[in-house]
Amino acid sequence: LMAERSIARSSALSVARASVTREAKRVGWGLWVEAAIKAFWPVWAVLALAVGVVLLGIPALLPRELHYALLAGFAAAILFFIVRGAMALRAPSEAEKLARLDAGARGRPAQTFDDALASGSGDRGSEALWAAHQLKLAEKAAALKAKAPDLRASGHDVFALRHGALLVLIAGVIGYF
Repeated sequence: LMAERSIARSSALSVARASVTREAKRVGWGLWVEAAIKAFWPVWAVLALAVGVVLLGIPALLPRELHYALLAGFAAAILFFIVRGAMALRAPSEAEKLARLDAGARGRPAQTFDDALASGSGDRGSEALWAAHQLKLAEKAAALKAKAPDLRASGHDVFALRHGALLVLIAGVIGYF
């Protein structure tokens, strides 16, 4: 009976480990997407603004020196934001992946199901209680699913500058055609 419980516990832990590993990988991709949006939204905003300004014909109205200065300014801003975004981009850690996977779950099962007994090893009662606890956490961890990434840039663009750039782009497209 004890051997059967040990096999069942070991099997449940293996299933949970495989499930958590798979879902943590999916969460990692989502965290990468979120980090890219956070790091590079200014690039998209400046690019939209630049295209909108060009489509409106504003550079053509300027003297040659200002025309080139405007285009150089847009190019410099885009390059600056690409470099800044690339420097800010980093891979999510395993702890971040597991924390995101555990978000909303009681008892942090993905982070804790594989923990070791801290004290009481050698005591059959403590070990049996710990095994039951681990089994329950493993079942919860195996049921966890990766949540969709948060694709909103609003938390990083508090002044909604991206909307102004989009408005200029739309005006440029309408004015051009």
